[in-house]
Formats: sequence, structure tokens, C-alpha cells
Amino acid sequence: MDALKNMVGKKQSAGTQQTSSTQQKPDIGDRIAEFASNKAGIHSTADQREKATDGLRGAYEKQTGNKVNSKISN
Repeated sequence: MDALKNMVGKKQSAGTQQTSSTQQKPDIGDRIAEFASNKAGIHSTADQREKATDGLRGAYEKQTGNKVNSKISN
């Protein structure tokens, strides 16, 4: 029973770490998306751009099977 409690505790602490990682400095992919949307005259929030670049990263990884370098997209 203690092993189950430890596993649940680890998952909960991992979830709290993930929320703190969303407050990071924008990566290169986010900066490129911001530049492109500004040039195109599209006004979007940082959250919208983050979701879009995350979706593109996921699609790329799914198609190629390769992970995107963490310097480019976190």
C-alpha cells in the first residue's frame, strides 16, 4: 500500500513541476511564431502561439519519429 501512495505522490509532484515549466522564457520556435504573426498582422497571445508551436512540434515528431532539439522547442 505504501508503494502505491509513493507512486501517486510522485505523479502529483511531477504535475506541479510541469506547471512551473510553462512560465519559461520563450524558445526559438515561439519567437519565430511571434515574428511571423506580427509580420502577417495577426494579433495572438503568447498562449495561443505556444499552443500552435506545441501542436506543430507534436505533428513533426509524430511524422518523423524524431524528437525536436530542446534548444528549438521545449
